[in-house]
Amino acid sequence: MKSKVYLKKGRDASVRRFHPWIFSGAVANVTGNPAEGDVVGVFSAEGEYLAAGHWQIGSIAVRILSFDRAPSSTAFWEDSIRAAFQARKAMGLVDSGRTNCYRLVHGEGDGLPGLVVDFYDGVCVLQAHSVGMFRARKEICEAIKAVYGGSLKAVYDKSSGTAPFKAGLDLVDGYLYRAPGFGDDSLAVLENGNRFLVDWTEGQKTGFFLDQRENRAAVGRLSEGRNVLNLFCYTGGFSIYALASGALHVDSVDSSRKAMDLPGDLADTVKLLKNGNLSIHTENVRSSKELRTEGRRFANIIRALLMIGLYLLAGLTVNAPGLPTILGIPWLSFAALFIGTILLFMTLIDTWRMNKK
Repeated sequence: MKSKVYLKKGRDASVRRFHPWIFSGAVANVTGNPAEGDVVGVFSAEGEYLAAGHWQIGSIAVRILSFDRAPSSTAFWEDSIRAAFQARKAMGLVDSGRTNCYRLVHGEGDGLPGLVVDFYDGVCVLQAHSVGMFRARKEICEAIKAVYGGSLKAVYDKSSGTAPFKAGLDLVDGYLYRAPGFGDDSLAVLENGNRFLVDWTEGQKTGFFLDQRENRAAVGRLSEGRNVLNLFCYTGGFSIYALASGALHVDSVDSSRKAMDLPGDLADTVKLLKNGNLSIHTENVRSSKELRTEGRRFANIIRALLMIGLYLLAGLTVNAPGLPTILGIPWLSFAALFIGTILLFMTLIDTWRMNKK
């Protein structure tokens, strides 16, 4: 590490508690003239080594990768990916007969801030959210290959929509690795026994919202014997869970016809359509108004993805140091709570209106 970041006196408490970010306001001076994405060492005002991470331009100056060694070796990436893999194995997600897709790497949660890797039955789709992770994607790919061995089908980089666009990077999505004979751009995967068709090249995010697995299961448990309206449903993940758990009928609504075509490609979904248990609508506002006019009543209205994300953001940033505050709460956390609460009340009011006789 040629470049070093020295913190202001008294601003090293958070990194000593293993917080994964160094905010720009905590930085006293920088030596070595690092480029964005370079690995830099982090030192206290007294010169004590504290951590190492990716240097970046913005309010977060350093995303910590390691609190003990320089994260530049091949062993670092392989050890980090293997640790994430072992954590998923301990959760029962690896070699499961009911689930063959899961989030392998979830940023700070796996000690790799700025990186998301989703696993779809042998295909890993990665998204770099920082310059440092984008520049390290080949090393990350080699680490994934080392961990999964011969069972790995492909590694696809889908960072064009997530990496900092002002950094002058060559943001073109594409395969970093493909096993001989594998030529698919989509796969049917299992999640808790439910089948979904995932298109990682054209779909949103990495192809499927894998971080909503537990929320989908929760909706399923609440849906037995009820009518369910799933607004902004994307490919209908919540809808399939609701039906599999015994919902009487599900109306899935989304403005993207392309997204709504994906679930129809699966045989079990086609069966649900033919049985009249699932209805697909391709215009959110008009369809919800028409359903209300028809007198349709719903026990569950699923419109919570954004709201859940906002509350999670509020929780993650409530103790973040260095951010301006509003009423003693970091502004980012306050804004997420405020907007999330508005969405919550809007959902409750809409639910009351839809169920009103």
